[in-house]
Amino acid sequence: MGLNSIILPLVGLVAVVTGLGCYTTPAFFAGTSDFEFSDLHNNPGRYSGDKNRDLHQEVINDIDTHCQLVSGSIVKPGSGWEDCSEWAYQKATLGCELDCNHSCIDEEGVDQYTCEQDCYAECPLEDQFPYRNHIDWEIKHDGDGDDTHTISYDSCMAGFKNIVDTMGCTLGGEQNYDGFWFRIDPNPGACGT
Repeated sequence: MGLNSIILPLVGLVAVVTGLGCYTTPAFFAGTSDFEFSDLHNNPGRYSGDKNRDLHQEVINDIDTHCQLVSGSIVKPGSGWEDCSEWAYQKATLGCELDCNHSCIDEEGVDQYTCEQDCYAECPLEDQFPYRNHIDWEIKHDGDGDDTHTISYDSCMAGFKNIVDTMGCTLGGEQNYDGFWFRIDPNPGACGT
């Protein structure tokens, strides 16, 4: 690792940040669970139907909500804005989940786990409260001196969407854009954990 690299513990997981860019899991931690945007509705240790679902539009909607909140904020050098958004765990509705369990038990010669996963993916999902995962958000002034910057909605959207879309950071990441440093990072557990 270079001087610009740091290791961030993520509730028993490890991600590496090398300067600016996407967060990744180093090869020597292969086999550990990476926490991706697609994991945000998942209840760890229990299939929820979310992992195979595309959450891209939900993440973009969350970016939009946060950019509306922060738009117009004046940021001085050395300061910034931080927030956390919580995402409810989701799982297959109980009735559908029970139907899947029963139908998969009745199937001869079928792997029950695989059968259940395929069946659950077709079930409607429901939120499970108070269980949650979250996204950490940060915008900071990236310059020195006495000048202040005003965060615009367009700069905010572009700063976060570049990380998610253009850079394709499935584990989150960071970048400098339009006079600001942006960071978006999905994590397991509630805010503050």
